Amino acid sequence: MTISGPFFFPCIFFFFLIYFLYMKKKHILYFVIDIAIIAVFIGLYALFHHFDNGQYNSLYPSLLVSGFILLLFICVIEGISLTFDKNATLNTLFISIGILGMILLDHDSFAFYFSIGMQEDKTLLMWLNNIQYSLFLFTTIFLARYFERDYKIEIDKKEKIFSFIALTIFLVAYCITNKFGYSYIITIITVLFTIYQMMKIYWSMKEDKKSKYFYFSIKIYFFIDFILVSNTLQYHFPSFYALGFNSLSYILIGVLFILIYLTFVIENTRAVKQKEELERKVNELRTNILLHQMSPHFVFNTLNKIKTQYSLSIDKGNNTLDLFAKELRALIDSNKNNIVSINQELDLVNNYVEIINTDLEHPYEVIFDIENSNAYVPCFSIQTLVENAIKYSGVNNSDGYITIKSFKEGNENVIVVEDNGVGFDVNKMKEGQGLTNTQERLQLLLDGTLEIVSSPKGTIITMRIPLKEKESL
Repeated sequence: MTISGPFFFPCIFFFFLIYFLYMKKKHILYFVIDIAIIAVFIGLYALFHHFDNGQYNSLYPSLLVSGFILLLFICVIEGISLTFDKNATLNTLFISIGILGMILLDHDSFAFYFSIGMQEDKTLLMWLNNIQYSLFLFTTIFLARYFERDYKIEIDKKEKIFSFIALTIFLVAYCITNKFGYSYIITIITVLFTIYQMMKIYWSMKEDKKSKYFYFSIKIYFFIDFILVSNTLQYHFPSFYALGFNSLSYILIGVLFILIYLTFVIENTRAVKQKEELERKVNELRTNILLHQMSPHFVFNTLNKIKTQYSLSIDKGNNTLDLFAKELRALIDSNKNNIVSINQELDLVNNYVEIINTDLEHPYEVIFDIENSNAYVPCFSIQTLVENAIKYSGVNNSDGYITIKSFKEGNENVIVVEDNGVGFDVNKMKEGQGLTNTQERLQLLLDGTLEIVSSPKGTIITMRIPLKEKESL
């Protein structure tokens, strides 16, 4: 019983597969981890063979049973997750069941069966070998389905049909060639074909989709490939006899599954903390809106305007009171509705400017140039920019103007508020005040940005918001 032939080939095979995977997109850290996995694999395998003295001993059934128990545990976890996790699918359950079936029909398993008295039947072994190959194809199909669903990968329908026909042909060819001792040829072709298909999936994925889950899932698939190749070579070539190699591979597959679960728990915990922090900041900003958006100064001036308008006529007083009531209602609603359509926000702007213009001999002029009316913005955001133009940028109400533009630019909604005032010092913006609040809310709620350029000739404030559907906000 030697280890050089059977185990040297899969390890080298593994090395070049990993290199093939990353040669288009280099991930140095992952590549180092892959080499470390190879080193650990070689070390463990060599360690077990150091103690076997060329004989079948208790080390091998221990490896086999450990791998089986670990994979059985994975199947139970996958089954339970279907009940508690609404995002779970049958794909991962079928993958784990397929691998569990493979270990039951593995070369190492048969060595164990023979050791406890099972009679060797070449015809039975041949058909069980065919079934294990079928389980490999079964696992491969559901792994591809898992990638397609969970990573939102669009696979062409013709490509699916072609792959399914190819795998069917491979299965028939394997069963035929296995009878004559040449199934290893079909095995190599199958492995190369399926690896190429997996690489196409990898290369078609966006960079932000290539998560740790995908990295570990690909490793699981590679080990399944090695097991299939190892089984076929050991079945046809005695010189490739490598007892314990596949059992150790199944254990590593189980470990990779556990790493996926741990990664899932860690990232979910991190996501929950980020969500809680986001909610805390949003609530804090809501409070800031209520405290700063309608300042006592604005309320006092508006009440005086209402009083003055009533002294002139009941209709004028009622009109100003209605405007103020609308402003109060919008302020209360903003505590529930963080995001509004641009049309709703522009209504608030008109309402605010009407209140400001009450009693003014020369009212402020607001010019609207709205090309895109489908945008969504944080409530009171544009009004805050208009208020800034009046209070801080120093727009002259006799000949000054404020322009509000809305348009699409690439994958962004762009809203520009421009005035011809005297400007202000951007560096003196204080935290917790109108513009800084708007800037934070824009980033937190819509992943947007706020750009401010101010000079003695006026101020230009630009909001950039990535295109999104309202329902996804």
